[in-house]
Amino acid sequence: MKTLRVEFQIFMLIALSVLTYSCGDDDGQSNPYENSELIGRWDGAMGADIIFKGDGSFEWDELTGKFRYDEDEKILILYWDYSEEREDEDDMETFYVNIEDRMLTLTEIDGGHEWSFHKETEDEDGGKDDIIDLLSGNWWNMATVADYEILTFRTGEKSIMYQYAYYPDDETDYEIIAEGTFSISNGTDVVANYTDVSVFRTDGLKTYKGFTDDKAVIMRYSIQSCDGKMLVLKDNNGDTLVFEKE
Repeated sequence: MKTLRVEFQIFMLIALSVLTYSCGDDDGQSNPYENSELIGRWDGAMGADIIFKGDGSFEWDELTGKFRYDEDEKILILYWDYSEEREDEDDMETFYVNIEDRMLTLTEIDGGHEWSFHKETEDEDGGKDDIIDLLSGNWWNMATVADYEILTFRTGEKSIMYQYAYYPDDETDYEIIAEGTFSISNGTDVVANYTDVSVFRTDGLKTYKGFTDDKAVIMRYSIQSCDGKMLVLKDNNGDTLVFEKE
């Protein structure tokens, strides 16, 4: 029943799109989405940003087109403009949308592929440089049961590296290395775009602590305190992480 409901919602969105394009701007709705939660630039984990505009157009990396969005049902339809890059693909794709805490996730309805994005607010410059300077260097988690857990910030290039290793006796071994870039959000949050992720487990699984092998991910760390010697963060799960500078 859920599948039929989703298919009906998509059908109605497509029908509405046809009517909208047929009517043009006669109804004065030149910016039908200007107040939508989608509108603005979203920074992609893989560097491919997406921009939604109030007039119903979008840009995704170097591709463009029109979109229709049901904000109640969180279903998005993208209508791609013709391009050589997509000449052998469908001209329309549908996605489930999840927006939470300035994080946007698009999940392809047909294929299940996910894309993650982050939006910075306009007031995020205050105090940003001071915090970035304090973050610079290697930080070791001194309160973990793991063999080591390290966060490294290189502030000149705004890069971040996360390293984790746990080798319990007679149990599964775990290793994570994730690299990417970071930004400061809202003055108190570190938003890490991990684009190069490696997860190793001796049991053969590929996911651990929110990371999946060879899959980009955006993670947010809320800064509780940082004095240049000790760094206290809360991660995506609300767990408190206490680091000391090397």
